[in-house]
Amino acid sequence: MTLIARNIDRQARNCSIRSRWFDLDLDGKPASGGYRYRYGLTRKVAWVPHDDIVSAEFQKMAAQARDCVNGLRFNVQPEKG
Repeated sequence: MTLIARNIDRQARNCSIRSRWFDLDLDGKPASGGYRYRYGLTRKVAWVPHDDIVSAEFQKMAAQARDCVNGLRFNVQPEKG
């Protein structure tokens, strides 16, 4: 998904989180009038067992993912044309 952020007061965010369950990528680049963000979330497994969810490794990945996207708030409006 590509999003364009306009009228923002922060620097672009970039991060890449890898785990055996998910891959998350957020890449912000300057664009005219704001930033262009590319966001990708890849699910690597069909089901995450409860034992995995409560594991320290999964909790660490979830915290990193939250930190990565925390603070990003978008008002999404379709562009004409």
